[in-house]
Amino acid sequence: MISKLCRGIVILALVVTSVSIFLPADEVHAACADSVMGFPTWYRGLDCDNGHVNLDNKNLGEVAMIVGLNVIDVALRVVGIVATAMIIYSGYLFMMATGEGAPAKVAKARTALVAAIAGLVIAVLAAFIIAFIVDRVK
Repeated sequence: MISKLCRGIVILALVVTSVSIFLPADEVHAACADSVMGFPTWYRGLDCDNGHVNLDNKNLGEVAMIVGLNVIDVALRVVGIVATAMIIYSGYLFMMATGEGAPAKVAKARTALVAAIAGLVIAVLAAFIIAFIVDRVK
């Protein structure tokens, strides 16, 4: 039962991480695009005219906050990718430990799987919150 659940989680993680390969790419302008390879740009939320970031009518603190939030957003997305890889790896460890029947290895793999899922949930929620704040500040 638990090994089927782990297999399902691993398959779900693989599907979620690889689905972006099959999605059609939007036509994006080379200059002032809001994202590059799915990651937000550092200037997302700032005014952009003819390929140049326009900082008129913005104070330094506001610009620094927007850029900082964008950098944090990218870092959180990278953490999400790492957490997904850890879910796959810990699922593999869990399946191997279940097959061996070693309770200590099963407990260690289960702990790693729960921690990776918690990390993924926290990273995704934090990325959504950061994106919401950047859109509101704009």
